[in-house]
Amino acid sequence: MKWIEFVEDRINKYGFIDSDFIKENKIPTKCISRMVHSKKIFKIKKGIYALSPYFEYDEFSYISSKRSKAVFSGFTALLLLGQTEFMPARIEVTVPSNYCIEKDNRLDITYQKPELWKEGIIEVTRPNNKKVRCYSYERVIIDFIRKDMINEEFVFKAIGNYNTYKNKNENELFRLARIFNVEAEVDKILNIMDYTRK
Repeated sequence: MKWIEFVEDRINKYGFIDSDFIKENKIPTKCISRMVHSKKIFKIKKGIYALSPYFEYDEFSYISSKRSKAVFSGFTALLLLGQTEFMPARIEVTVPSNYCIEKDNRLDITYQKPELWKEGIIEVTRPNNKKVRCYSYERVIIDFIRKDMINEEFVFKAIGNYNTYKNKNENELFRLARIFNVEAEVDKILNIMDYTRK
């Protein structure tokens, strides 16, 4: 009974539990099996359990809940912003260089100095109403420039699409460009794209 209440309390608080939580808390697998069999909880996918079979599992929310300092970046950030349909082979995240993050084959992890990591972080709301952190479009452009990815087809298109982005903020773009010391490159790219600097 103790385990059932413990599991239900956790799911009520966070929406689901996963196999990591089960192992960390040494919850007997028999308890989980019995709860699934009696329909107290439902298996959503391998290692994920919720109170309802209609629970909307969201990979991005899940990753955010497990890794507090992970910020979605690159094309993953653009996907969350609704600015691309291109999904990279692995989910791109950036973390501070002093943050210990568990290795995960699903993730492409970039480490950055904490004072630079924090620049350009915004929040977006997922379909399950959970908020996740990602980089702004402006920060993504800066990162593409810094990684010398400008000539890649998908990157060039993503930068071109910035012109029609409804939340475009060129002042923020140039603020970040100064911080990351790529102001000349940003100016050149925007001129090529027939942008005018505000």
